[in-house]
Amino acid sequence: MRHVWLCAVWCALSAIAGHAKSLGSPDQSSKPILTIVLEFRGPHASRSVEEMEHEVENILRDADRTIEFRSWEEATQGMFDAIVVVRFSGNCGVAPWPHDPATDGPLGFTYVSDGAVLPFSQISCEKISGSLGPAVRTMELSQAETVFGRAMGRVVAQELIHMISGSAIHSHEGVARPAFSRSDLTTERLDLSLTDLLRVTAKRGR
Repeated sequence: MRHVWLCAVWCALSAIAGHAKSLGSPDQSSKPILTIVLEFRGPHASRSVEEMEHEVENILRDADRTIEFRSWEEATQGMFDAIVVVRFSGNCGVAPWPHDPATDGPLGFTYVSDGAVLPFSQISCEKISGSLGPAVRTMELSQAETVFGRAMGRVVAQELIHMISGSAIHSHEGVARPAFSRSDLTTERLDLSLTDLLRVTAKRGR
């Protein structure tokens, strides 16, 4: 199933990239633009998605890139310096929240083929919800959607670090650590470590 989806995404992304290149070259004097194509395979709250986007932009604010988000439809138009695809499964921030605790396995992962990190990631909203625990279910809806979006943003940011740096290595601190605690997902701020900042800025223009 994953292999089929990956092939389909690769073909679609290649077509998008070819279309984008035909429109001209980006302004080389500006920061490179990282276009993040979002694909939701389940329900998602607009507030959660907006908070996720804001969190990703905030975490990567010093990464010497301009971040933009697009849907599949929007990605068929425009020109891109770099493009990645992030696919979300499960309920992404819509009440009622799942009641099952988090199961084993990653909150998100990025595909690797023959040692090369590919520009495709998957995020499990069900596992994020389980990791947040019962606290999110007792919050006011607007607050719960915001907290859920913040958590999604941190998981997405970690996968973006892998894709930008071309490395599957995790860090000992910051948003690229190998596992998130509930506090890591919900605290007011979680940044890139200096090591990870150097990793992504070294790949400027990737």
